[in-house]
Amino acid sequence: MTALVAATGTAALAAPASFVAHAVHASGTGAVGAQATGSLSWSSSLKTVTITNVKFYVKGGECGSLAMTGWQGNTAVTSTYLYPADGSDLCVASNTTVSLGTVSLTAGVAGGVTDVFVGATDQTHKLLGYADCYQSASACEVGQTNSSLRTSKAASLRS
Repeated sequence: MTALVAATGTAALAAPASFVAHAVHASGTGAVGAQATGSLSWSSSLKTVTITNVKFYVKGGECGSLAMTGWQGNTAVTSTYLYPADGSDLCVASNTTVSLGTVSLTAGVAGGVTDVFVGATDQTHKLLGYADCYQSASACEVGQTNSSLRTSKAASLRS
């Protein structure tokens, strides 16, 4: 029984605690055009993921947007959180960080949210920086693609 408790405790601690999704110029070696950061917490039922201390950064002279969605396998199971909320872009004259506070993604299906996809888009350069955060992993998978996806997680990124 002790081994079962220890194994269960380890699995519960596996979920990533935070994420950074950033779109970086010059194929990932230049300046950050857009970036999202935050902390993740899954409910015990996996129905809700609470994302706290959400911050979104856009480099001066550029435009960016943020999208976060809860997934189960290849199916979106939560509504997509967008910033700006109307799906437009945040265009700024100087480097800007917006504190968005706490975001909750709640699923209405059995099994809940197994991963959260965060996309920070640099619309000016058509770059999408992402963090794909699986509840069963200890860290988020991060990457970047030449795209401007805003509202959905591309099947090509889910391979």
